[in-house]
Amino acid sequence: MKKRDLKFLLVILIVAFLALIGSEVMVQKRNQAEEQELQRQQALSALESVTTPTPTVTPAVTATPTPIPTATPTSIPQEVGAYFSPDDYWGTWYSANGLVSVNIYDITQDSVSFTFSQSYDYADSYVVTGDATGTVYGNAATVSFTDSAGSQAGGSLTFDSGTLYVNIQTTALADGAVVSPGVASVMSRTRVTPSPVPEEDTQTAETYEETEETYTEEW
Repeated sequence: MKKRDLKFLLVILIVAFLALIGSEVMVQKRNQAEEQELQRQQALSALESVTTPTPTVTPAVTATPTPIPTATPTSIPQEVGAYFSPDDYWGTWYSANGLVSVNIYDITQDSVSFTFSQSYDYADSYVVTGDATGTVYGNAATVSFTDSAGSQAGGSLTFDSGTLYVNIQTTALADGAVVSPGVASVMSRTRVTPSPVPEEDTQTAETYEETEETYTEEW
């Protein structure tokens, strides 16, 4: 074989080899493209099969306001008068009938404290007592207390130019109570007790009745 024929044969082999390599490369690229397309199709199918969740709407929570308690105002009595001097009212005061005593042991323009005593009779056969503190408004004080027998009482004290007026009544009577608070009186510094009728006056009255009866019979 001639040298020229060998070169021609070598060229043909090289061309055939290059064609074979190109063919292999083309096959690989086509396979990669097909595989990528397959993966893309699978991904799209997977996305289409997934159900899109419906978002849950959470209702807005409305805060319930806490009610604010309204304070009930305490009724304040009208001022009965103007300024009074607390120093004029220290000590013990007695009712007009002498059965009630009020011993004021602490008093200012703002408050008054005292002990209350009520007797059944002048011999003090039954006595109830109580301790009270009241708030002063102007020249009057409202008070309430429970006495030693268990009765509840309430009322007022009025301070007027050195004169003390007490109005206290029983609001709830205790069971079995023989005597309970009850007074509406201008108070005095001296306890008033009724004087017993002298014995000679009693005899005189009886004699007068007998004389009058005899005179009537004779007439």
